[in-house]
Amino acid sequence: MDFYNNKKVVDEFLFHRNKTDDPISAIEEVVIHDLINKFEGNVLDLGCGFGDNSSFYINKGFSHYYGIDSSEVMLDLAKKNNSNFKQMTFINCNITEFDYPTEKFDLIISRMTLHYIDLIGEVFNLIHRSLKHGGQFIFSVEHPIVTSSLDLPRSSLPKSFWKVDNYHHSGERKHKWLGSEVTKYHRKLEDYWSYLMTSNFKVESIKEGNPTEENFHSKEEYIRRKRTPLFLIISARKEQM
Repeated sequence: MDFYNNKKVVDEFLFHRNKTDDPISAIEEVVIHDLINKFEGNVLDLGCGFGDNSSFYINKGFSHYYGIDSSEVMLDLAKKNNSNFKQMTFINCNITEFDYPTEKFDLIISRMTLHYIDLIGEVFNLIHRSLKHGGQFIFSVEHPIVTSSLDLPRSSLPKSFWKVDNYHHSGERKHKWLGSEVTKYHRKLEDYWSYLMTSNFKVESIKEGNPTEENFHSKEEYIRRKRTPLFLIISARKEQM
């Protein structure tokens, strides 16, 4: 994605990610890790970014980690951050253009990436093909409440609520973010469900990232994050033969 090939955008992104009580670390990541049911075999990370979480999978027992990202800037950081791991392969490629091998992966994960993808149904089909039978697919996206409000004006102050608009209109939304403009795709929960069903997945868990106070340093920030869901996190499975 050209958006994340802009070094200024990436620098701004990293600045926010390194903040205390960053919601990705305090909420989304906690749920993702809890949903993984088996730490073995091959894992494919679609949209691995700067590889801040890549070592987690190897340290937990996966034999090989494959990270894909379309941003060369992000992948350069990922390789530097994980230079000590021989069980990692990083690939500069768009998620929609990756040559998905048949029945290779035990886990395919995608964190906060698929809301950038237009033809998500086609991607789900490719993911299903590339999972082993019984393999798990876990992904997180911006919550539909968030994506339905992306093109609305916002204050420079920290948000405590989101104003929902055109919720039932699924599709492209322009978003001014990190000092630039990016295109994201708003989808309702039922849209994600329908795409998964069409791709023959069995949905096992749907989470909305309910914050827990123990994962926050600031009680004020914890209370603010309890007001509105930021994430939609789904675990699905390719059924056994």
